[in-house]
Amino acid sequence: MTQGTLRTHLTTGLPTWRTWAGLAVAVLGTAAVTTVLVLLPWDPSELPLVVQIYLLVTIATALVGGIWAALVAAVLCSVAANWFFTSPVRSLSITDPVQALAVLGFVLVALVVSTVVHRSARRAALALAAQRETASLADLSQTLLGVPDQLPALTTAAADAFGAEEAGVIRIDLDAPQVVAATSGFTPAGGPVAASAVVDSTHRLVLHGTPLTPDRHRLLAAYAAHAAAVITRVDLQREAQTARALARDNRARTALLSAVSHDLRTPLAGIKAAIGSLRATDVQFSPEDEADLMAAVEDSADRLEHLIDNLLDMSRLQVGALVARPAPTDLGEVVPGCIDGLSQPDRVTWDLGQGARWVQADAGLLDRVLGNLLENALRHTPTGRPVHVATHAVQGRVQVRVADAGPGLPAADLDRIFLPFQRRGDAPAGPGHGVGLGLAVARGLAEAMDGTVEAEETPSGGLTMVVELPTRPRPPEG
Repeated sequence: MTQGTLRTHLTTGLPTWRTWAGLAVAVLGTAAVTTVLVLLPWDPSELPLVVQIYLLVTIATALVGGIWAALVAAVLCSVAANWFFTSPVRSLSITDPVQALAVLGFVLVALVVSTVVHRSARRAALALAAQRETASLADLSQTLLGVPDQLPALTTAAADAFGAEEAGVIRIDLDAPQVVAATSGFTPAGGPVAASAVVDSTHRLVLHGTPLTPDRHRLLAAYAAHAAAVITRVDLQREAQTARALARDNRARTALLSAVSHDLRTPLAGIKAAIGSLRATDVQFSPEDEADLMAAVEDSADRLEHLIDNLLDMSRLQVGALVARPAPTDLGEVVPGCIDGLSQPDRVTWDLGQGARWVQADAGLLDRVLGNLLENALRHTPTGRPVHVATHAVQGRVQVRVADAGPGLPAADLDRIFLPFQRRGDAPAGPGHGVGLGLAVARGLAEAMDGTVEAEETPSGGLTMVVELPTRPRPPEG
């Protein structure tokens, strides 16, 4: 934009082409009206009518080209009226005072009317521009609300709104500007800068292409304000996620320390007491008592091993270090083998449904899943009542159902029990009830094998854990 164009735009509020069009209307309109009036017969007493006709030319010029073009029209029309229609004709002098007043009145009225028309047109243009800006910002807000990644959407909307070739948000607090979000092909030095606006202390919104007119910079600043809001919101979301992760880790760490400090000390205390009794020289134990003490040591050691295995599995799950190696697996081998390793295998019954024996699973991980679920079921089933394991084929998958006869759980707590360090609501905290990792580990290991673990109510009372795994046909022998 040249210096003259900028000055014209600022003083009239209209584009340059409107000013030139107004000047054309002033010149051509005056010439056309004068030609028509000269060719018609007229009487000096009709001068007020002639003046009004010229006034229409001035008003039309004001509507098209603004105040300056209207002033040019007023001067041209007054000169034409004086030259052709006031006595003496073909002279700029006026002998009749009434005609002089008529011409002077014409100039004053033309000036006033042109000013009023110009201001009205300018206000209408400003109102239209404001309406367009409001509509543009409303469209931008609606666009941003409908997309998850808002900053690239904003740069695309900015390029469209301002007719720019490219648009981008760049970070400027680094040694070299870094593009944060941009339209395709944008680089900080990739083309002529049409305009830029400050987003915040470290970012700018940059447009490449044809320079913007001054009145468009206000809208660009509004787009930059939207970009600042988006960046701030993203930063807050990132900080909130970090804070939630830290809070979750802190809760897990606190729960781990609290649970482990108790559940490690209990079996260790049992082992220490039993060993201390066996080593005592002042007490003679019968073979039966010695066997009981040795069994207590073995049971406490098994509990320690189970606890440590769960802690290791949970840590591997949380860091993504667990690797499952699914293969065709026979539940007819895994289920009884897992039951034999339980603390009370004689309390577990099992049967395999037709077509529900072979699954695609990691046999070692599946043994850990079933072991945790069965130990949990035994812990919450009253003594003397069995835990039952059954398999069923369901739509191309196999369900392994572990049903206990305990008190059960409210429906609202069926999913919460799978959170780490959560004990079932029907189980009191204390020795023998673990740190609350067994179910969480079971679900995590099952998901690593493309399986699931869910809890549901047992129809006869209690809780049923349902392990669902992909089924596989029995591999050919040999």
